[in-house]
Amino acid sequence: MKQYLSIPVQYKTSTQLQEDDLKIPVEILVMHDKTNLNKSNFEFEVIDADVTKESIKNIPILGYIKKIDGSDAKDFSGHEMEIVFKDGEIEVIYLERPIGVVPETNQYEYVEKNGKKYVKVIGYLWKDYINQGYEILQENPNKSVSMEIVVDAYEVREDGIIDIKAYRYTGITILGDNILPGMEGASMRVLGKFDNNQKFSQEFYKRVEQLNKELNSQSSSLEGGEAQTMGKKKEGDNMDMGFSVTYNQRREALRNALDPVIVRDGEDKIIEETYYWVSDFDDEFVYVEKNYWTANDHECTYGRFKYSFDEATITATVDMSSWEKMIKVWLTEAENQKIQEDRSKFESTFEENEQLKTKLAEFESAINEKDVLISQLTEYKNKNEFEIVKFDIESLVEEFEPILAENEEFKALKNNISQSFEKGELFIELDALEKELYAIEGKMKHKPNTNKQKKQNFSRVSIDTNTSNTNDGLYGSAEKYIKKEK
Repeated sequence: MKQYLSIPVQYKTSTQLQEDDLKIPVEILVMHDKTNLNKSNFEFEVIDADVTKESIKNIPILGYIKKIDGSDAKDFSGHEMEIVFKDGEIEVIYLERPIGVVPETNQYEYVEKNGKKYVKVIGYLWKDYINQGYEILQENPNKSVSMEIVVDAYEVREDGIIDIKAYRYTGITILGDNILPGMEGASMRVLGKFDNNQKFSQEFYKRVEQLNKELNSQSSSLEGGEAQTMGKKKEGDNMDMGFSVTYNQRREALRNALDPVIVRDGEDKIIEETYYWVSDFDDEFVYVEKNYWTANDHECTYGRFKYSFDEATITATVDMSSWEKMIKVWLTEAENQKIQEDRSKFESTFEENEQLKTKLAEFESAINEKDVLISQLTEYKNKNEFEIVKFDIESLVEEFEPILAENEEFKALKNNISQSFEKGELFIELDALEKELYAIEGKMKHKPNTNKQKKQNFSRVSIDTNTSNTNDGLYGSAEKYIKKEK
């Protein structure tokens, strides 16, 4: 029995082949030998079979684009499909559509990578048919794809690995960024560069490159919240001056927004004072030193407030309820480097955990979808089987209708069957019904003979057991009825 599988792989960019007005070349590392992440195993001799290599020619490259959950951004999706019930049959409609092809001449070869042998081919995307996919690939030319195959022979090993013995390629589907590849290291890349119709022109990149060179030629540092230029300034270049003015304006606006808090008693004497010194700020927080004074005490703490900034009026608004206390620590460069590395690892681990949570939710959703499909199929199967039994029962009743139509027992049985069908229930099994109908028919055919004379009862002989005549012989008074031998 043939089995159909989807094996995720990826693609990315290169410069070997250039795209033209009609098609975009892509280099695909389709698959590798040995066991992969989705617990299937491909030995190299199976991959290298002539039937397998021939089957990759002229297969479609497929794609389906939809909005990413929670945003207006769009990306390629997965194997999107709809399940339709039509005329009592289940029909699966695939929403993906062909947007390219792996041609007959596809430079088929094997490449070594991380101790595995990969199948590599060249395919083409049809530029006029990928629609929004063109912009998506410009933003990120590295996309996962899913290898579609039909499995002609396989074995399930004791460890649960599916050992593929024979297969053929049927298609390749481009997947969204949130799809986890099933084959480690398998990839697909767009070859060459996009033409002048691309989202960012070559001129744009030249300007960015020039700007980076200019910025890298200068360096600056902040000390005590003030900007100090550390490099030489080019003649006529007012970039640093503009940055300094903007920075100082925002800092001054934050200072003005952090008014001191002064508490006086009934005699107008100051009993409490709170002052804020702006240490630093970013686009979301202003970092301050908070000094609290009383007549007998002083407390200095560090923390931050959230704030908003109006570029038009150059004014800041600080959310005083958002105060968050912080710790100011002196660190060596080595200690700070260690903290930054640990923080980076933590953020990376956190991001991976969030991705795993997303994958888990998608997996649970897929399982729920499959459970719903199984439930629908089971319901359809039960309904179909019920209709078959119902038809057989109704056919059997119709056979006996001419004979038993006027029989009251038959009428009652037929009525019970009809009522049970209306409720979607089965009143009686087919075999039991057949026996019951034959029994009713037999009763009708075997009618009692009311004209036959009844058999006469034997005459009963009365024997007197109280007689006192002892000379009546062996049988008493009954002896006279017994024929004696001469």
